[in-house]
Amino acid sequence: MAQSPELLPLVKLSELARVYPAQALPVGTHQSYPVPVAGPRGLQIGFLYCRAMITKPDEGYQLWPPSYLASLDAINGKFIELKAVQPKELGQSHPEDKPIGRYLSPPERSAPEFLSKLVRWYQAYDALLPLFLEGVTVLPPPAREAATQFKALFAGITEAPLQPYYRAVGAEFFAWLDGLKL
Repeated sequence: MAQSPELLPLVKLSELARVYPAQALPVGTHQSYPVPVAGPRGLQIGFLYCRAMITKPDEGYQLWPPSYLASLDAINGKFIELKAVQPKELGQSHPEDKPIGRYLSPPERSAPEFLSKLVRWYQAYDALLPLFLEGVTVLPPPAREAATQFKALFAGITEAPLQPYYRAVGAEFFAWLDGLKL
């Protein structure tokens, strides 16, 4: 089995997504966390973009269904594509013009406890992606720990309303992750 090429850290890829595709979108657009997408051109990292705002103070930071999907090359960070998407293309039935749920506001995502979890999640993610790319199904102990940590932190880090979209865009990665025996 050939060793996979070195991938850029997901933190760096997230920064590049904020610099390039996100800048082309309207103010008030929320960028998702990275989603691995295996394809004929190798591993790409996808980012979902959706409208986000506080509509009423007691309802919190509301997210709408994703309306764009950007792809970056996982090895060099090169921008590949920004395309418009609709919920139905990603297997969802949400109306495009209504919020789909609440997420943490930007100040809530700046809390030290959240940031600490986010760093651990990114580290686990970075440890898993080369193994996913190589098709490894039996993980060595450090990688099993990374997979366990990734799974434990995923729900608390990522946006609950967007989680079905993550699973749709990154279907191969999540099928691989779900199939691991931990």
